[in-house]
Amino acid sequence: MNLSFSAHIGTMTGPTANGDVPTSKFLNRLTTFPTVSTGIEALKSNPVMAAPLAVAKRTSLLFATPVFPLASLSYFMLEPLIEPIMKKLDTVAHDSLSRIESTWPLIKEQPEHIKAEIEYLVLLPWTKSKEQKDYVSSTYTDEYSRCGKGGVMAKGRALICTQLIVLSDGLLWIKSLLNGGHGRKPVAVKTQDIKPDSVMFSAIYRSLWRSIGRYDSNYEFDLQVAEMRKQRAYVPADKPPPTIFAIRCHPKADQVCAELDEYFFKNWPWKDKATAQQFLRSETNRWACLALPNARDDRILDSVRVNTLLFLLDDVAEAMSLSEGQALYKRLTPIALGKALPDRNDPYEWMTYDIWKSMRATDPELTEVVWQGALLCITAQVDEARLNCPDLGSLLKHRAKEAGIAFVAAVMRYSQGLHLTPDDITSISDIHTTYALLGVTVNDILSFDKEIRALRLNPTEGAQILNMTQALANDTELNYKASKRVLWVLCREWEVRHQQLVKERMQKKGVSKDLERYLEGLELVLGGNEWWSWRTERYQEKGLKMGE
Repeated sequence: MNLSFSAHIGTMTGPTANGDVPTSKFLNRLTTFPTVSTGIEALKSNPVMAAPLAVAKRTSLLFATPVFPLASLSYFMLEPLIEPIMKKLDTVAHDSLSRIESTWPLIKEQPEHIKAEIEYLVLLPWTKSKEQKDYVSSTYTDEYSRCGKGGVMAKGRALICTQLIVLSDGLLWIKSLLNGGHGRKPVAVKTQDIKPDSVMFSAIYRSLWRSIGRYDSNYEFDLQVAEMRKQRAYVPADKPPPTIFAIRCHPKADQVCAELDEYFFKNWPWKDKATAQQFLRSETNRWACLALPNARDDRILDSVRVNTLLFLLDDVAEAMSLSEGQALYKRLTPIALGKALPDRNDPYEWMTYDIWKSMRATDPELTEVVWQGALLCITAQVDEARLNCPDLGSLLKHRAKEAGIAFVAAVMRYSQGLHLTPDDITSISDIHTTYALLGVTVNDILSFDKEIRALRLNPTEGAQILNMTQALANDTELNYKASKRVLWVLCREWEVRHQQLVKERMQKKGVSKDLERYLEGLELVLGGNEWWSWRTERYQEKGLKMGE
């Protein structure tokens, strides 16, 4: 039986009745700590402790051997009572060592490392004060050299710069502590090295460093880039934001549309029944009811009818060559002016004659204004210049003529009985420009697919496409959908510009009641035109319903 200290350190008690020696988890765990195991070996190797250990060993051999049988018998009798208690105490002691080890991991380190750590902690105040002194001194020296070493002013600027740098380093050190860092040795960070994650420092940085002429534009640039990245990236959307213009419909729209649908369905020389049915589904007569919601009740019928007449004549000219279209309009012009009587067997002639005669009887002055707009429109539709528009600028000018922009504005004046002076017209020339740009562009975007279909079915000169969507696609190498998206952005910008111009004009002197109503009417024309164009089967094969 070996009763030396090293052999006995792992036993809880003496041997059991069956000869097994129970082990202690606590003592085994304790001897794994380098400090304990090193201490045991030191005791064994120390000459001073060698003699007492030898005496203890001899004594145990002398007295324990005769007594051991009696001790074994006693342990055998008391084992059922003692062993559970000893095991419980051993478990508690073992768990306590585990908690100590997790709380102070240093206890598992070698004694040399523990000694070094203790020395570091004891000397920490002196060491830190010396480090900070050297850090501040070196920072000040660096900043003083940057400021030119030029007397009191240079020293003052260097002192302020040093304070700012020390403040920024301190904030960054605290940030490292909060993020789980040790924070033992703050790294000197110069102002040009500060990154956008130091948000706490940004306000102080911008204001103070600007004041002393040491502002770092790279830092501001990084902040701006970081802020930009938070914004949503561009995602193409074929459906644009809604127009800002008001959208209304004439209160008698249903009655007017029912009457004029029947009128044109019965009297117009349709190519076939399917074309006539498509005219009804397209709700062409409703366009003017949406564009002219403020029309007088006694003028709404003629206002809608003359507009639908030009819609249908445009379709006729589109199916002809340019020379055939010119001949058609040359024949109809004197009839519209009342200088020639119509052939009652020719619907183009007698319907043209009756409509213009009725308008002239109501208001000859404004009917003449409408006619001038109509003449500009029909002439441009069959002009050879439409085949030679090399750029967007020339295309816009020609499209403004043939799309009937001036004609519609004149019809709106007629429908409300608005009489404007030449000075009124001159004072709103820039408003007329944005009105024309918007009218043409919205029409070109939403009628483009219809023009493509017409050209494929009947590739005549009159059907040759003159459209901003195609022109922009050709100039920019965008596809048609992308070109439409770009044009929609232009339209929304022109809307804002249009309203700004109207507001500026209204704030000036000399705004008559008729001019005010006319400016309102232009916006209603634009809003109603877009609403209808999104929904009519004239432009959309499967357009939205008028109520959507």
